[in-house]
Amino acid sequence: MTDKIVALAGGTGFVGRALTPRLLAKDWQVRVLSRDATDYRQHPVASGVDIHEVNLAHDHSLQSALTGCQAVINLVGILNSRTRDGAEFTTLHAELPARLAEAAIKAGATRFSLVSALRADAEKGPSQYLRSKGAGEQALRRVAANELALTIFQPSTIYGPEDSFTNRFGQLLKLPAPFMPLPKPNARFAPVHVDDVADAVVNSLDDEETFGKTYQLCGPQVLSLREVVGMVRDALGLKRAIIGMPDGLARIQAALLEFVPGKPLSRDNLKSLEVNSICDSNGFERLGIEPRSAGEWIPKTVREANNLPPLEND
Repeated sequence: MTDKIVALAGGTGFVGRALTPRLLAKDWQVRVLSRDATDYRQHPVASGVDIHEVNLAHDHSLQSALTGCQAVINLVGILNSRTRDGAEFTTLHAELPARLAEAAIKAGATRFSLVSALRADAEKGPSQYLRSKGAGEQALRRVAANELALTIFQPSTIYGPEDSFTNRFGQLLKLPAPFMPLPKPNARFAPVHVDDVADAVVNSLDDEETFGKTYQLCGPQVLSLREVVGMVRDALGLKRAIIGMPDGLARIQAALLEFVPGKPLSRDNLKSLEVNSICDSNGFERLGIEPRSAGEWIPKTVREANNLPPLEND
């Protein structure tokens, strides 16, 4: 059997940790690219994985790390930039995908997948996050052109035991307060389980019908942010009223929370919530995947993340 090597840029993250065992099960050799993989080396999924620490700013370092790989999957993403001008969004979302593709072509790879974001739009995105994601897709398509078999995935909000979505709200709900003020409570999502996203990426790698395609990925339920936070609260067994905030107060709250360690909410996050994260067409059906229901699985993942026993009906 010919060795199949796939490189995961950002593979130490939440989606990468779900993706790795699935790739190994499909006989792919996995090469994880990371700026610093110190903590990841201790993670159970790191067993049997080739870990390369690379300087993402240097094209030569990228090309060297990709040598011998047939496929590259870009999972690199951040929720917030450390600078107000969004420089990190530009570097990691708008520029890195194309630079990785150029390095992949020079290294001899023929397949490239990008996990982007639903509603990514370089011109019309309301936030730096969504505009930078859209710009990255555009630049990647130009570079890949006829050189790489490219597939782009645009998932709605991804949840799972190690996510930064339900866990973030879980930490806020645990604060000693009788209620939780919630910005944009009516923003709508179709939350998608991380394992479903990972299956979509893996199933597409050898499927020529997916080459050159972009797939929106959504769970089967459309939920408001208030409903999602309510699920998290109930799964944790907490008694907290969830109070929707007027937009003016929400902007003040976000401006203040930008200075809190971990930046639980930023003004750019708030702008992303101005557009509903709902699919126009769901790529899961084409990929032969029946996505999990958030109503069933968010409580399970929240309790798992907090080391709580399953609910009676689980």
